[in-house]
Amino acid sequence: MPQPFQHISVSSPGKLVIAGEYAVLYGAPALSLAIDRRAQCTLKISDEGLWHLSGSPPFWNESVSLQELLSESRNDLVGTVLSWFSQRTSLPESAILHMDTAGFYSERYKLGLGSSASVLVNLYASLATLTEHPMNVEDLLDVYRATGQHGSGVDVLTCYYGGLIQLKRQTTSNEKFPNGIYLDFYSVGFSTETKAMVDRFRSAFDGLSVNLRDSFITAAKKVADSLTDSLSFFTALQHFVRVYRDVDSEAELAIWSTQHETMHVLAAEVGALYKPSGAGGGDVGVAIATEPQSLAALRRKVTDLPVTVLDLQKDINGVRIEKTA
Repeated sequence: MPQPFQHISVSSPGKLVIAGEYAVLYGAPALSLAIDRRAQCTLKISDEGLWHLSGSPPFWNESVSLQELLSESRNDLVGTVLSWFSQRTSLPESAILHMDTAGFYSERYKLGLGSSASVLVNLYASLATLTEHPMNVEDLLDVYRATGQHGSGVDVLTCYYGGLIQLKRQTTSNEKFPNGIYLDFYSVGFSTETKAMVDRFRSAFDGLSVNLRDSFITAAKKVADSLTDSLSFFTALQHFVRVYRDVDSEAELAIWSTQHETMHVLAAEVGALYKPSGAGGGDVGVAIATEPQSLAALRRKVTDLPVTVLDLQKDINGVRIEKTA
């Protein structure tokens, strides 16, 4: 196999879904923002006869043969991505792979900032670079589906492209927030399992009334259509949140956990809007306002709650690749 690069370094940002989560599964657009917590990946060719896997935090720490990594019984993220590439190109018998996602954790728990999506993008990009396999979004989404994910792929696409993206029916576009929209991000103190929440939503959504399903999808479309004006955007997002909460209540999904509900009420008291980001239930939420003073007031209100303001900024850069011969 061609091996022009002996050392490859890849990084990609995390993400937060601003609007349209779950609705995107049914053809509505979603808005997702890349944030400046990046997963770092290094891949080095070695001559030791094994693949050495390590991570920080240490979720990987083993040395195994390529054959074992490619075995059907392996069935994990690294094995699945390697198997995808092995069906299309040759892989080295030995390598050193390290993944650093420390920035996606807070003490004992993982923040819901898209670490799994960023790791997947890094694995795909590093192996594509190593094997000189042309990178494209269609293949990235194919790898994503091979890992058993049933979501829209908005998370991996955000990590791949960076910035603010809109995803609608597998078509991605770069967007900008209207002037006069301000954001804060909060951790509610515990993690949630995205795949499980998505599977539960899919199971419950078809049982909802037709009017509520249609209202949910229409509300998400209105948010995406209002990006040219801050007040229109804020109003459309308020409507989406109202319908989103109705869907959650009728389906009894608990996407809006007690913590998220409390934050939503407090945000409304200061003229801001709050919603869970992504799968919901735990993880993180986003506060949105048309005046920065509203977000400052919300921060003061929640000082006694078990929530944490996250110091996050938009990351305009997607996946980055550095290679050394």
